[in-house]
Amino acid sequence: MQVTVDASASYGFRGPAGVTVAGGRLWVTNSIGNSVTEFGWRAGGRPVVRLGDGYGFSGPRAITAGRHHLWVADLVTSSVTELDAATGAVARRLSGWPLAAPNALVLYGARLWVANEGSDSVAEFNADTGARLAIVRHEGLDAPDALAVSDGSLWVANAGNGTVTRLNAATGTLVGTLRVGRSGVGDVLCETASKTRLWVGDEAADSITEYSTITGRLLRVISAPGFRLAAPSAMTLAGGDLWVANALGDSVTRVDAATGRLAGVLAGRRFGFAVPTGIAAYRGMLWVTNLAGDTVTQIRPSCYRTSTRCR
Repeated sequence: MQVTVDASASYGFRGPAGVTVAGGRLWVTNSIGNSVTEFGWRAGGRPVVRLGDGYGFSGPRAITAGRHHLWVADLVTSSVTELDAATGAVARRLSGWPLAAPNALVLYGARLWVANEGSDSVAEFNADTGARLAIVRHEGLDAPDALAVSDGSLWVANAGNGTVTRLNAATGTLVGTLRVGRSGVGDVLCETASKTRLWVGDEAADSITEYSTITGRLLRVISAPGFRLAAPSAMTLAGGDLWVANALGDSVTRVDAATGRLAGVLAGRRFGFAVPTGIAAYRGMLWVTNLAGDTVTQIRPSCYRTSTRCR
């Protein structure tokens, strides 16, 4: 069985949005339930613990992991909570200016970068100590809502003006700006394997634009009707393909990452997609959070290769 959808109330999914993998477990933020679900699929796929009452979450969305810890961005309280991935205990809580409606997180070595839609800024913190290192407020930053790191560059997608700001990930200095199109830029993703390409999802134009991370040159725009892109909200790489969650299409589009050609579209009742807004890949598996369905869909990417059969 290549697809598993579980809507069991015991998982505690309520508006599942962000998703990441840490310590051999899946972590999902519940933006409506004000909680985080820790999901141990190795133990029969049952939730290990729900982090809710006492954690102070209010609208948690973005989540990222690294060095045995994970960080949760909370929109309502304008804070970032650091958790111990092994115990779920709170290590520290970051708050105060410039944190304002933080909605994207990314790690670069020992640095944690936070995109703040409410203050048009990107904040840098020491991931080991929580100390604030820098505040970036370049003129081009406008409602930043997605982050990616590639070969020393920090890429910031700006939903307010339809651009992507390129920063030096070590210093925060401005390197350049890419114009994607009209406002509504969604998720931004760098290919971490070759560190040569950047994909940007434009939710307003229902398209994906691919750039060279070395030259900044436009490589291609993916927007043909067959791709069925509809407010592409999250992307990840798995099995040589770019997997795109379509928030308004209740589908996931699979694009050949090497050629940009359509590899397939996953849609229909058996997938259970309902406003998919988060996607993550880990060790041959793919997880998609369904904001409106209170579910998480599990997919095995290898089952969609012509030479592979799955039960």
